[in-house]
Amino acid sequence: MLRADLTEHDWLRIWERAYGRRPYEFAVTLLAAAFEGAASDDVWQWPLGLRDAWVLRARRALLGDALVVTGPCPECGEVFQIELSTGDMIATLNEPEDRLIEHREGAWHLAARMLNSRDVQMVAALAADLRPNELLNRCIVSVSRNGLPATISEVPEDVREKLIGQLEQADPGAEIRLDVECPGCQVRRSFLLDVAQVFWLELNHWAQRLLAEVHVLAQAYGWTEPEIVALGPWRRGVYLEMVRS
Repeated sequence: MLRADLTEHDWLRIWERAYGRRPYEFAVTLLAAAFEGAASDDVWQWPLGLRDAWVLRARRALLGDALVVTGPCPECGEVFQIELSTGDMIATLNEPEDRLIEHREGAWHLAARMLNSRDVQMVAALAADLRPNELLNRCIVSVSRNGLPATISEVPEDVREKLIGQLEQADPGAEIRLDVECPGCQVRRSFLLDVAQVFWLELNHWAQRLLAEVHVLAQAYGWTEPEIVALGPWRRGVYLEMVRS
């Protein structure tokens, strides 16, 4: 579970450690610091849906339940906005009951595990069209035909697709999509939501705003950063109003 004692100092340290990293690296850095008893090596191996459920819980602890996502329509350029509840999203991202998925069809027996952050890291440098096959290759635990070892490349396409479908059903949070209607052209499209990237953008904005407040109050009163952060948002706001009045 998430640490109950996370302070604004802790969030600043998480932001500092994750600055400049990729979204999946931020997610691992965040949860290794914010999740009780979690080590970085463990978090790398968490199924993506489980990882993102805890990223959303951490995000809710800092910023609240409401999440506003915006983006441009690829067709007309109009900016859409959608309001989400992190609580509702978390409810759909429960930990998979079984992290090993098996598919039997005819002579074929396939076993695969859930996608994790390490898999995403290992395919990040590949061309986009090569990533799906490589992700599947990394997830395969065993392949056999009539009881004899085989390779995933030997498996018929329709059998592979059924295994992929089972993996997606077992861990729907591995790829979160939003169905959005553009306010400009009224065309509905499905957009991929990267939970870690969205929270990183929000955390970066939060940290930059907090440091700007520290800068103003340090100049006005000569206090140190730890002293100013320890005031908390409400008392900082009172002092900021006095400085600006």
